[in-house]
Amino acid sequence: MALKIQKYIPKKLQSREFKFDLIIILLIISMVYASSSYFYWQPVHKTGDSMHYFRMSENIFSEKGLPFKYRILTPILASALPLEPQLRFFVFNFFILCLVGILFYYYLKRLNFNLLLSFLGCTFLFLNPIISKGAILLIEPFMMLFLLLGFYALLINKKWLFFLAVFLGTINKEVALILLPLYFLYTRKIFQTILMSIFPILAYIAIRIYFGGEDMFFKNQTLYVLKLNITKFIPRVLSVGQTFSFMWIIAPFGYKKAPNFIKKCTPWLLILPILFLMSLSIDRMAYYSFPILIPLVLQVLKNTFLQKK
Repeated sequence: MALKIQKYIPKKLQSREFKFDLIIILLIISMVYASSSYFYWQPVHKTGDSMHYFRMSENIFSEKGLPFKYRILTPILASALPLEPQLRFFVFNFFILCLVGILFYYYLKRLNFNLLLSFLGCTFLFLNPIISKGAILLIEPFMMLFLLLGFYALLINKKWLFFLAVFLGTINKEVALILLPLYFLYTRKIFQTILMSIFPILAYIAIRIYFGGEDMFFKNQTLYVLKLNITKFIPRVLSVGQTFSFMWIIAPFGYKKAPNFIKKCTPWLLILPILFLMSLSIDRMAYYSFPILIPLVLQVLKNTFLQKK
């Protein structure tokens, strides 16, 4: 009976590599749940940023706070779930984080890291304070997915996929526009970058006009946050260490032998300090370095433990 069923299963699905991948994917899903579910039961999120998005999932026009009311994609999609706001965000973002983990696993494999190192990279991604501190109830999972999708699209040379990542990412959170400089750094084509920028920037402007047009370019917010970050400079900078801890120190040692793709993309990290100055959540901004930082750390481990002697 088993042999008869086996005839109808594609050979690729019967391969040893696929079976290993399936095991890793199941482990990633388990890890996502373990790292994100703890925060779900804590009361702290009831007074945090998540409440803005909860309200938006009930009525997209109900939120008046800036810049939350402009970040509409996650609340709109999550609202389709017939659950109370807190639970619907948990379920929706759990699914998105699983997609992030699976995509990141294959992203690392595309960068020629073996199964073990690719899984280790996913572990670095999810066993992280940013996830355990509440990303599961925010719009960050979708931001992570679009950011990673942008990197992956460049890696496999799919321009349409990159455009989709930037466009939808901007509707979810304006920070996704930082993918546009990445496109220029990787392709070195200024005209293509300008063309790639038109619709995401139009989406950015259109959403702000439609939802009131207040502080469209975050001038007032930026001045307030900039003043706060300067007056509390040392504590704010130290908060960056909450994301990847010692990996910030280790990563530069992996640059020399890193895949060419990572080498070409690494200068993009210089954009992050600009985001630090304009954001209250510096640790979240630092977390966006993961498509580059984690591969650099894995390269150090690869050079140290797997190099031929």
